[in-house]
Amino acid sequence: GAAIGGYALDNIGLTSPLMLSGTLMLLTALLVTAKVKMKKS
Repeated sequence: GAAIGGYALDNIGLTSPLMLSGTLMLLTALLVTAKVKMKKS
């Protein structure tokens, strides 16, 4: 998995870290939203 990720990073370049961080932020936001909804219900 790590080798494939590094290969993709080399191919995509500078945009990949931005996409990774953006995806992580989206996932975190979804998790937080899910937790809040579960607490309310």
